[in-house]
Parts: sequence; structure tokens; C-alpha cells
Amino acid sequence: MAEYRIEELAKVSGVSSRNIRAYRERGLLEPPRRVGRTAVYGDRHLTQLQVINRLLGKGFNSAHIADFFEAVREGHDLADLLGLRAITAATRRRDADLSRSERAAG
Repeated sequence: MAEYRIEELAKVSGVSSRNIRAYRERGLLEPPRRVGRTAVYGDRHLTQLQVINRLLGKGFNSAHIADFFEAVREGHDLADLLGLRAITAATRRRDADLSRSERAAG
């Protein structure tokens, strides 16, 4: 596992140290491990930053992303959180109805 100080994490992630601190304060980024007075970040933090960047690029704001991350940390399914499960269920019902109609007609 790689270990990074904040400046190193900023360099490899492309996210400024300032934004890393802001993400941590907003609950988007998990707290770093402390070694004395030094904050040590790992690969998990790098992955979180990459996901944050992708979600920001898709138009989600930091409040949305914090909600997503909190839900995942609590073991919730994002599909349920976003109501996507209902769409999937409705699509399955429609497909089943179409299949029955096709069998009855054929």
C-alpha cells in the first residue's frame, strides 16, 4: 500500500492540497491516518479523490457526493438511494408483460 503526505497525494491525484483539506472537512474524504503530527493518506484516499473528480465532472456537487459516500459507508445501496431500483423493477414488469403478450399472440 502506498502512503502519501498531502502534497504527494495532491500531485498524484491532480487535486490541490487545499481541495483535499476541504473535501476532508466536508466529509467527502475519509480522515488520514496520523503518524505523530503527520497526516498519512493511502490508496483508498487516492481512489476516493478519483471518484470525487468523476462525479464532479458529471455535474454532481459536493453535497450530493457527501450523501453518496455517507450512504455507502452505512452499507446502503446507491440504486435504492437514488430510486433507480424502482425503475429497474418497472422495466422488468413491462418486459414480463410484453413477453406474456407475445406468447399469447403467437
